[in-house]
Amino acid sequence: MRVPRFVNSLVAGAMIGLLVLMPVAAGWAEPPGAETHTPAAEYAPVGNGYCFASSLVIGGITITGNRCFNFYVFRTNAGNFLGFGPPGPPIVAPGQILRLNTPAGAQIRSRMLYMVPLPASATTTLPVNAAQFVTLRIGAGAARALIFTVPTGGQSVELGVAQR
Repeated sequence: MRVPRFVNSLVAGAMIGLLVLMPVAAGWAEPPGAETHTPAAEYAPVGNGYCFASSLVIGGITITGNRCFNFYVFRTNAGNFLGFGPPGPPIVAPGQILRLNTPAGAQIRSRMLYMVPLPASATTTLPVNAAQFVTLRIGAGAARALIFTVPTGGQSVELGVAQR
């Protein structure tokens, strides 16, 4: 059966029209509203971890949102790091120091989702090549920012965290 030429043109025109209108319809789907951010309310400690509703940016590293994390401080020859580990029971018991050159130490390092460098001023009482579970204090900073206060032994280090 032969299809008339004008039907092919009509179908092609309808397809092009739909492709052009799809992005416009997506813009109409949700009217813009007032953007409200309460940084202190966008995270919540859940069980043994912290859950963040939006993505976080720390020193050029983007950490995906809608995830929960436990936090660890690492000290290596390369410097000090804040490790973002999986939620749930801590891999290292609170107060325990885990050596990284042991099989358990290699396992904890491989389970970290993100490793964020801490400033050079973050002196820690951890020996080199060791890790420790830490509980962060998280508070509201400037607009759309959180302040992570990382206990690193005798002093605390504040990291400014932007939210996206």
